[in-house]
Amino acid sequence: MSTIALNQDWLPKHFERHEVEESMVSEMRTDIVCANGQVSVKAYVKDSRGKVYEKHIQSDA
Repeated sequence: MSTIALNQDWLPKHFERHEVEESMVSEMRTDIVCANGQVSVKAYVKDSRGKVYEKHIQSDA
């Protein structure tokens, strides 16, 4: 199964779990950087009004 197919099944469930209407999200992306033994993840979501939400997670690998 392709990544796209997995996301088509998973993403609506993810929105529902977080009580977010899918139509309110206009963009999503995740940046993952591995450097110096650390993994840094930053998630971005842009809503239909243009507001951007960011969540940064960093952990030791």
